[in-house]
Amino acid sequence: MPPKNKKEEEAARLAEEERKRQIEEQLRQEEERKYGCGRYRTNMGLPISQYIINEVFQQEDASNLIKEYLCKILERNHCEKLRDIDIEIAGEQLINDFNACQDFGFNGDQALIFINMMFLVYINQHEKFGKLVEGGLTRGKSIQGDRKLFQQLLSQHSTDGQGCHKVFMAKQLQPIIEYIEKGYLSHWLLLHQAHSHNQRPLEIQVDLQIELPLPQPSLEDHTYYKPIVNDDTQSFKKTEMEEQEIEYHEPTDEELLDSVIMNAIQDKLSLAQQELETRLKDRQVEIESKLQEMAAALTKKKK
Repeated sequence: MPPKNKKEEEAARLAEEERKRQIEEQLRQEEERKYGCGRYRTNMGLPISQYIINEVFQQEDASNLIKEYLCKILERNHCEKLRDIDIEIAGEQLINDFNACQDFGFNGDQALIFINMMFLVYINQHEKFGKLVEGGLTRGKSIQGDRKLFQQLLSQHSTDGQGCHKVFMAKQLQPIIEYIEKGYLSHWLLLHQAHSHNQRPLEIQVDLQIELPLPQPSLEDHTYYKPIVNDDTQSFKKTEMEEQEIEYHEPTDEELLDSVIMNAIQDKLSLAQQELETRLKDRQVEIESKLQEMAAALTKKKK
């Protein structure tokens, strides 16, 4: 081919730059479609997009994709205080909300409003979720505040009028109210405790205690004897038992909650450990298979 002149080179360069701009714009629009937090016609925030409702929830690995989605929107909104366990819990709550949405037969705007309404109540007045919190942070999170926001959003989307748009029919309201009470508010304290910003870090320590049998005494030492129990000894034991009963106290709600949370976290860690071991085994099998194929190929080549 003859060498290009300067005009042709400049035209090719401009065409390449335009192509790159178009690709970047397409990627930006696609990211905005997936992760953009828009607003409904009632001005209610929509942190959960149509993309996750219509596409992600339908896939087999929805749980992992939902967590990736949450990480992305939290990163875009500068929510930097969240731990892995916070995203884990929020993802599980979203899956519960979507399952309820399917049970209610919601689709279109009903599904969009229901999922986002539940998520906004979940993150209401939670400092870790920063800009995503509807109305901004004004006071501490409370069960009364969450219930009030839910009632406000439900009323706003079940009636017509200024700032309202009727999305839910009258017969659909009672199941939604029952779900918020049983599916969220009933275990509100546990969720709030798990999300607490000053929650102590998880420390796993395993102590193995082995009780060895006492050495068998020799008959020659005449150490077998029947202990003498007199009235003073019995009285002392009775007093000691009474003191132990007095010192015993019922565990508080916080202590019980801590135990439940730690057990839940331990279960999650055990499951993650099992998944990791399975992946490592699969990877080892894959590597061994490839090595065998390479060895067979080399043997065949030598022949």
